[in-house]
Amino acid sequence: MVKVIDSFRMRILVWTVAVTGTVLLSFGVMTGMALYQMKMASIDERLSSLANNRFPRYNDEWEWNRVINIIEDVGERTLGSQMGISVYDKSRKEIYVSDVLKGKLDLESFSEVEVVEESEIERPLGRGGRGRPEPFNMGEWSVGRRSGPPPLKGGERILDPLKFTKHTIKIDGTPWRVFVFQLPNANACVGVDLSGAMEDMNAARSAFLWALPIALALLAAGAWFFSSRAIRPLRKMTGVASLISAKNLSERIDAEREDKEFRALAEVFNSMLGRLEASFGQATRFSADAAHELKTPLAILQGHLEGLLQEAEDGSKNQRTLGMLLEETQRLTMITRKLLLLSKVDAGQLNLQLEPVDLVRMIEETIEDCEMQSLTIKFESKLPQDYLFSVDRTFFRQVLQNLLGNAVKYNLETDGVVSVKLVESEKAVNIDIFNTGSPIPQRMQSRLFERFVRGDEARNRSIDGIGLGLNLAQEFAKAHGATLQLVKSDDNGTLFRVTLPFQGR
Repeated sequence: MVKVIDSFRMRILVWTVAVTGTVLLSFGVMTGMALYQMKMASIDERLSSLANNRFPRYNDEWEWNRVINIIEDVGERTLGSQMGISVYDKSRKEIYVSDVLKGKLDLESFSEVEVVEESEIERPLGRGGRGRPEPFNMGEWSVGRRSGPPPLKGGERILDPLKFTKHTIKIDGTPWRVFVFQLPNANACVGVDLSGAMEDMNAARSAFLWALPIALALLAAGAWFFSSRAIRPLRKMTGVASLISAKNLSERIDAEREDKEFRALAEVFNSMLGRLEASFGQATRFSADAAHELKTPLAILQGHLEGLLQEAEDGSKNQRTLGMLLEETQRLTMITRKLLLLSKVDAGQLNLQLEPVDLVRMIEETIEDCEMQSLTIKFESKLPQDYLFSVDRTFFRQVLQNLLGNAVKYNLETDGVVSVKLVESEKAVNIDIFNTGSPIPQRMQSRLFERFVRGDEARNRSIDGIGLGLNLAQEFAKAHGATLQLVKSDDNGTLFRVTLPFQGR
């Protein structure tokens, strides 16, 4: 099955070469046929003119002996090919034959012209009134001369042209063009070797066949060059579009020197980017402003609730209500803090304070914090003695806390296991965090790092979280030039991997 060409430039090239190649090939074939016909017509005209101007019109041995060698010589010089003459009577007996045609010309290969009795032809008298005709003018013969015999010096009219038939036969495998002319009581065959003409035609055909691929190659190069220049604005737009992200909406396409069709497209594209930048900036500012404005009233509310909770009677309904309100206030405070961080990420304002940090020690401290939260889960680690790496201590710890916190929250209630490994390769450092528990649904795995998406679709409130932890962890990892990915999630467990670019030790 032919693979579909999905490149615009390649389609232009293929169609240009195919169409032009077909046109050139057709033109070459038709031109070759026309040249062949012209060549044959030229040979036919010269043969006819030569015979009409040189052949004796009467069966006169004296005339034949006088002109036959001259005719062959003039014909070969004029036509540029080997020439032969054969004269035979009504019984097909040869009267005269050239050396080149002796034993080679088969008279049965072509029909003869009906001969005319010599008595039926009126002999125009020459000077003195004798029966022998006035000799022809044997001056230089010209191809452009009118066909037919020259005017007789002693007569008042021009002799009628000879009747003839023409044939193309092969003699010793070589094509010959043969004319059979009507003479008194005889026919005369005049043949010319076509090998020279065929060589010329073959040379022209070979030259065309050599020139055709070169012309097509040049045409293909031209089509590729001009199509590449034609789509240059599109490549420019593609380059700009590849740079656009939530953190970079300020890119624009400079199309002032492009064609007007592409200028219009670039203007529409730039206008769309302008609207997106304005809308996104407004949304980002709203998130940041809202989160910032909520911090103070939430802090005041949390303080009052803590004070009232301390004053409430132990075990009373008021204490339970205040406790529930304080818990929801703390949850709202956490959401506000995360939204403020996300607004900074979206605005590109997440400034990292990179410093050499012992990753092994940071992982061990994060594991210790998680062990205090769940005493039923077994923690396993495979870590080197120490491993210094340049990271932001606060944000990278947040990555580890989110991953290990999820490993604890979504683990088995009993006999759960969390495993942490740090493996160094030639190009990267991998931190693998594995936990047992129910697998993440397959349809949710592709959306796991989206905001407000949780592995438990029902958003079970018994498991704390709002679906922002993994998204924040991924953004913090990207800020460090690292990647965070879900490697697998099945009945055996779930594995997340943080890949940091290798910095050396």
